[in-house]
Amino acid sequence: MANVVELQDLVKAFTGLYPVWLVELLAEVPLCGLRLGWTKRPPRDPGDISWAVWSGPREAQVESLRTDWPGRFVLPLGYINVAGDGSYCGNPYFVLADGNPDPALYQIYHDGGQTGEGLVATRRFVAPSLSAFFRTALVRVPPELAWDDEDAEPDSASDRLDM
Repeated sequence: MANVVELQDLVKAFTGLYPVWLVELLAEVPLCGLRLGWTKRPPRDPGDISWAVWSGPREAQVESLRTDWPGRFVLPLGYINVAGDGSYCGNPYFVLADGNPDPALYQIYHDGGQTGEGLVATRRFVAPSLSAFFRTALVRVPPELAWDDEDAEPDSASDRLDM
């Protein structure tokens, strides 16, 4: 969870653009840094799963306020960063801060356009709402899909967050 000082700095940096409900979510639920998987269809192997790493206050500021593609270009259109690209492709996740306390989740491609409008036009729809995303998100690769890692220690899992 984010602490009070981090959240105050976050709200101040966004000069009123950061939604109150999102501040409350970061303050009350231990999401910061959590790796969440999702897929559009039943996965056949771990490569079918896309991963989002939930942004803490620092990461949200970097992605929305200091990174041109896509962050600073889509911020004037109301898009706020909520997660980084856990698949390491540079395509972070955003919500539209339009007053809806349960907005849709989008992945916005860093190379999807030259303007905010162009980036938004090529965004990837992830979930109709954050609550829908959280209900279906994975926190680890399902055991039946896990690749065997011949170098792994017995009973270890490379996708565990508590390592």
